[in-house]
Amino acid sequence: MIHIKEVYYQPSNMIIGIDASRANTKERSGVEWYAFHLIHNLAKIDSKNQYFLYSNKEFRDDLKIDQPNFHLKVLKWPFSRLWTLGRLTLEMIFKKVDVLIVPSHTLPLVGARKNILSWHDLAYEHYPEVYTKSHLMSLKQGIKRGIKKADKIITISNFTRNEIVEKYNLSLDRIEVTYMGIDHKLWKKQDEKKVKNYLRENNFNLPYFVYLGRLTAKKNVPGLIEAYNIFRKQIARPHNLYLIGFKGFDFKLIEKAISSSPYSNEIKVLGYTPSKELPIIFAGAEALVFPSFYEGFGIPVIEAMASGCPVITSNLTALPEVVAGSGILVDPRNKEDIAKAMEKIVSDNNFKEELRLKGLSRAKEFTWLKCAKKTLEIIENI
Repeated sequence: MIHIKEVYYQPSNMIIGIDASRANTKERSGVEWYAFHLIHNLAKIDSKNQYFLYSNKEFRDDLKIDQPNFHLKVLKWPFSRLWTLGRLTLEMIFKKVDVLIVPSHTLPLVGARKNILSWHDLAYEHYPEVYTKSHLMSLKQGIKRGIKKADKIITISNFTRNEIVEKYNLSLDRIEVTYMGIDHKLWKKQDEKKVKNYLRENNFNLPYFVYLGRLTAKKNVPGLIEAYNIFRKQIARPHNLYLIGFKGFDFKLIEKAISSSPYSNEIKVLGYTPSKELPIIFAGAEALVFPSFYEGFGIPVIEAMASGCPVITSNLTALPEVVAGSGILVDPRNKEDIAKAMEKIVSDNNFKEELRLKGLSRAKEFTWLKCAKKTLEIIENI
């Protein structure tokens, strides 16, 4: 591996720093997976520039990239907070790089020669109640500072780009869109025998709908349960609903909705489920029902499509942009609308198969390699 001091002063290539602290964690969700896959795919396509990955702790094995232009730097910091504002700032003062990428809205106090931040959504503006007062205040301060310092802002949908422009009065040319991708080795069409065996061994009751995402009211999970009740009453035969994801701070609202349902015995909370099992669960489902009120992108929709699962989702925020005619769009505030979509899926096999094929085709357009190539283009033209 090239010695750090030699690399920092080589004029023949760019020195690119990446805040890898979010990728360097065991339990990953949207931002963490984005950072993880961006790093790995930049490594696939770029052997010219030198990369320094920064983290506040020792790197996990799955982030130890074995190629000579990638270097890992653990930046120790004695405090549990303010690593970006403190330790990463010190690194930029004493070991300044050409470009710094931070997959968050918070940049260090002193940045690189050029700075890129990644901004996924404005959920804090729409749902401030899910944040503590101190967290919300520091978040808004970080965003204000990040806007001033960032030479480019990367976001994950045109919807979010337009929201940022409108809210913060920024020019469009400061913001670039790079769609998220999925791991197509994991999220793919499944073998029917494998699906049947898994569902039998894990005691899944057929047929079933599935929801994947954080189990919280802002994702409209209580509304989904109400819609399921309407659907279930109309068809008058057993259909199960499996809810998959981490429990939100307001999970009691979901528990109440389930216990109040006349079909509570058909609603199952699976909680966290390993990623390797999810494509199989999707493949066996009637559809993914994802009636979220707000999404900057909506990655579960693409994961379901790639697994051969039809999709019912919201006609709000970034979801119509992501689905692009390959799923059923519903008004998430209208429970009857959601229920009708569920009924359409179970009553029309030809329609369901058409959606499945459209979804498989649409999902192919979202790759981490595309995301990395667009990001590298932004870096080189900054």
